[in-house]
Amino acid sequence: MTQIKGRRYLPQADNAGKKGKGRMWKKELLTEFVVDFFRTFFTVTTLITMLLYVLGTNLDPDQRFGYQVFAAPLVYAFVGTIPNVVLLSGHELRGKELFARKALQLLLIEAGVFCVSLYGVESYKRQPELFIVQAAAIFAVYLLATLISWIGSAYSAGKLSRELEEFQRLCSEKE
Repeated sequence: MTQIKGRRYLPQADNAGKKGKGRMWKKELLTEFVVDFFRTFFTVTTLITMLLYVLGTNLDPDQRFGYQVFAAPLVYAFVGTIPNVVLLSGHELRGKELFARKALQLLLIEAGVFCVSLYGVESYKRQPELFIVQAAAIFAVYLLATLISWIGSAYSAGKLSRELEEFQRLCSEKE
């Protein structure tokens, strides 16, 4: 076991010749999914809250709501985060496969949010053109959430690369 900057690195078991080589264990995959789910949920909740403020003040500034309106971003974010399950995979997704799953994820998000909106929002019955605004808003939130996630992943990957270089340097010095 080697220790760098307070982290412990355990040698990995040799998986050569074993079925499922290179795949994450189910527990690790589930843990990563749950952490990513909550990270995405809170990011999307924040973006939806900002979006509702901007759209509300521009489209219907005289409208006043009660405290129940605070639940809307949470409901929309939850419904919009559930389709993350289509990205769940035990292996690294390739380009076309990732693109297809991201497209399916976006379609499921749009469908889920539209279903919730039809059930609970009266203004859609008065102004059907709001569906176009909502579709564009969902797409914008999706792009921003994906960008924020990508920036976080790039930062983590850079940090891990630097730690790996440090680990390799320490190992080569020992030899």
